[in-house]
Amino acid sequence: MGYYKTILLSLGLSSFLLSGCASNNEALSTNITTIEKSKREQLKDKINVGVSGSQNFKAYVDSDDYRLKYLCYNNNEKLCNYYDAKKHSYTNGAVDEEQFYIYPSGYAPLFSPSTRNVQCGTGSLAGWLAVFMVEPFGMADHNKKNPMVCYSNFTKVDSTQMGVRFVWGMLTFMTPFVTAGNMHTQMFDAQSFKEAIYISNIESFKTQLFELSTKYNLEGGFDVIYLEQGDIKENLEDKYSELLTSEVKKAGVIFLEKQSNRLLSINVFNKYKNEHLMKAISLQIEDLLENIEKNNRYVLKYEDILPFIPAEITPPAIPAVPKLVKSEYEKQREFEAKVKKAVEERESEIRNLQRKYSQDVEERNSYIDNLQKAYEQYLEQTSTKKNRLLSELKKSLPVVSKVLFLENTSGYGAKEFKYDAEREKLYFNIYSHNKDFNQEVVASVQANMARKIKENKSFKIIPKITATASAIELSGFDILETSSNQSFETQYTNINFKPQIVSVVVKGTKESITKDVSNKFKKYKQKDQTIVDTSTKEMWYIQVAKTVNAQVPKWFSNPISNGAIIGYGEAETLEEAKVNARNDLAYMVSAKINTVYEKNRSIDEFKSFKEIKKQTKQTSEVELTSSDYKIYKQDNADGRWYVGFVYAR
Repeated sequence: MGYYKTILLSLGLSSFLLSGCASNNEALSTNITTIEKSKREQLKDKINVGVSGSQNFKAYVDSDDYRLKYLCYNNNEKLCNYYDAKKHSYTNGAVDEEQFYIYPSGYAPLFSPSTRNVQCGTGSLAGWLAVFMVEPFGMADHNKKNPMVCYSNFTKVDSTQMGVRFVWGMLTFMTPFVTAGNMHTQMFDAQSFKEAIYISNIESFKTQLFELSTKYNLEGGFDVIYLEQGDIKENLEDKYSELLTSEVKKAGVIFLEKQSNRLLSINVFNKYKNEHLMKAISLQIEDLLENIEKNNRYVLKYEDILPFIPAEITPPAIPAVPKLVKSEYEKQREFEAKVKKAVEERESEIRNLQRKYSQDVEERNSYIDNLQKAYEQYLEQTSTKKNRLLSELKKSLPVVSKVLFLENTSGYGAKEFKYDAEREKLYFNIYSHNKDFNQEVVASVQANMARKIKENKSFKIIPKITATASAIELSGFDILETSSNQSFETQYTNINFKPQIVSVVVKGTKESITKDVSNKFKKYKQKDQTIVDTSTKEMWYIQVAKTVNAQVPKWFSNPISNGAIIGYGEAETLEEAKVNARNDLAYMVSAKINTVYEKNRSIDEFKSFKEIKKQTKQTSEVELTSSDYKIYKQDNADGRWYVGFVYAR
């Protein structure tokens, strides 16, 4: 049978167990999520650390869960305008977002990958000499001297400096063990760095990022939007609120699945540079839906399942024909009886081998059928999940439009404020941080509020975007005085200005995951065969070869005929042969019942190919009544009875 590797496919209401050839006999039990994770694990092996190059992205990831937050192209911080000292500077301790560089060939931390033996912690190794408060004896906070290394998630303790404390202690009465406090040295932790990149899942779409950066001119960086099925509208509303105050320059948007960090779509704004803003947004929505529809990069392929198909059952070797020699002390009838017994024993062994082989083939084929159903269910579930995501996105098109509007413009600002106190009118210019939008407006604002807006810069520009499932409209702007949270409507000084409106066209999505894989699995099923070559005459001892072989019934061979379940028995007496036949039938019924029973069981209880066989052998005590079976055939050949019972249910 070879060795088997066991894989549990967790598929909602149905669970099937996969099994396949492995290089050792250890069983591996896991669910479909783990199979997919094992594919991702292969990406971890491809993560190269310590590389460099002229083309790069600077990645900002959450310091707690390593979710990607923003990508700045070629580390152009002035253009990207994303860096925030409050979130990203290590001078005040641990940061909100860790940073690292992405290159076409790998990744690098902000500091050298060879970093080690960097002093961190607070204290003095000089013991009581620290009272002099001068370098190198005085107490010091070394974290502030080397904040990036001391506070980074991508470093670890290099040394607790116990040896140094002891050496200084020899001169200062062991006082460094007190004054050294938590002093230690740090070094780059390549494993933690790789783990962060792996969790962020950037490696799975890194190549695509650099392909897009070569194809389009990236002015700024990529913002990241996470979508969680069931909460897509809330996800987008939260993002919209965040964007209202953001002045970060965006060259595009990366959409990721929140639960798994899987890529859904990358939209590069420069692709639509020749289009009017509102038209560009409509096209981006179309591309977003189409990218999600066509994206099958994370779906398990048929080829991913093949390693878990069991090897074909090898036909057993039949026992060799024994060489029997008559002793000079044997009578002829005694020798013939010995030969007859040897023939019967050998043919009985062959029949048992045939039955076991045929049963193993049937079980393997049944297992492959179940494997096929499991994979088809997985594809169905994956397709359904994708279609639900697309459906939910389509229902959320108004808020998708609003978000993409602010992403494309990178938000709005105001400048050139002028106040008419007599008329209480505040004149100013609204502009977008991207897309070259510029419009003179006026708002009715009280003097005290106008002063706060102009002198304290305490304002936000709120675009008035009306979005439906079929259109997007920019009708105007409000200016919000943030300290009082008071909003003022603006009017355009250009009386010819018309609201910008464009239709949103959503193409019909098509099924993109193939579910019909029956023919692919079918070719791995095995045909039963007879293990004895009946065309070749086996020659026994010359005196008995023709008579003994001819007397064994020809029907007494195959355990299953036309789908029927048959038990076989042989013995010197008819009653003993029937008992043996009933016992054999009980085993066959048990094997069949166990297979069917296990095949139809639900959550997590279906046994693997290997386990079914083991369980069948352990639970073969089936009570059969006379109504459960009937005579298939029975014959007496040369004084020996051969009986077959067929299962009647």
